[in-house]
Amino acid sequence: MNRVKRSSLQNTDTITLELEVLDVNDNPPCFRTDLKQPPCFSSSSEDSLVFGVPISARPGDFIGVIEASDPDSSSAGQVRYNITDGDASTFYINPKSGQIWLRRTVYQDRRDNYTLTVSASDQDKNEDTARITVLVVPSSGSMILTVPGMTDQIETEKQEWIQKLGKLTGYKFGFEGSTPHREGNQIDLCRTDVLFHCIDPKTNSLVPTNFVKKFITNHSKEITAIFCQYLNASSQCQGCGDVTFKQIPPNHLTKMSIAEIALIVIGAVLLVEMAVLIAMLLATPSSKKEEIEKQETGDADMRELQSMQTSSFSRATGNGVINPMFVKQGEDQTPHLDTLWSAYVYMCHTR
Repeated sequence: MNRVKRSSLQNTDTITLELEVLDVNDNPPCFRTDLKQPPCFSSSSEDSLVFGVPISARPGDFIGVIEASDPDSSSAGQVRYNITDGDASTFYINPKSGQIWLRRTVYQDRRDNYTLTVSASDQDKNEDTARITVLVVPSSGSMILTVPGMTDQIETEKQEWIQKLGKLTGYKFGFEGSTPHREGNQIDLCRTDVLFHCIDPKTNSLVPTNFVKKFITNHSKEITAIFCQYLNASSQCQGCGDVTFKQIPPNHLTKMSIAEIALIVIGAVLLVEMAVLIAMLLATPSSKKEEIEKQETGDADMRELQSMQTSSFSRATGNGVINPMFVKQGEDQTPHLDTLWSAYVYMCHTR
């Protein structure tokens, strides 16, 4: 009997499967520095992030930005920042961007630096921490770098050229502000004065101005090239002059704005008014006391006058308890004629 063998491939079918591999949140956020490239660093003092705050800074001024990376994808890798220790009353950090801002002025504290401990955490509370040192930059530690380019261009490309200057110099370039360059009474819109300071990340200290001046002088061509690349054909400024360095003159350090002068004047007026008010409050009790004493003295004088009048009437009518023939000790004890006559009439009448 012949049997037909069925193939094992008969009665089969195929299907295509798509497998989606989901990311597991198994990596914590990690802080990185601009000038060092370790995979991560701890909150030890040698790995602290350093920023500078000018002593004349005002509330709302930008201090710097920190960044932590998280290799996890999607929402698992979203990082939030928070100040967990240190001078949180002086600084504020944006929980999403990591930007640090100044809450209040620092000149009145007379401190050289502030410290912060900042955490970067993901949605599962995995976190990394970093220690931040904010150095107070005195006015003598700030410098002016005059660069080619309009002020709005310099501001727009600020983060990029700050990083390039950091890599070139090995210092942390602290941007404080920028204004159009002034030459005498003329304003040059094609050049910008950049107010800045430099921090040495190796020592966590301010770089002396003479060191910075020497470096900029020796590398002026490279620094100029960094800013010239932002000048394009559409720019109003076609020429690209060399950068120049200038220390802030002493008269600029002591110059106050109109608003600052107005605040000082208002404060002085308020102090004077307060002193006058306090003097009036302190003087009021004594004045009232003197008024009461005067009133009591007047009342006593009035009572004494009434008593004298009553005594005179008693001596005249004989109704008093005191012998009308005599007066108080110390007075003239010679009887007056009207008193003698009144006494005689009284004696005749009683008989």
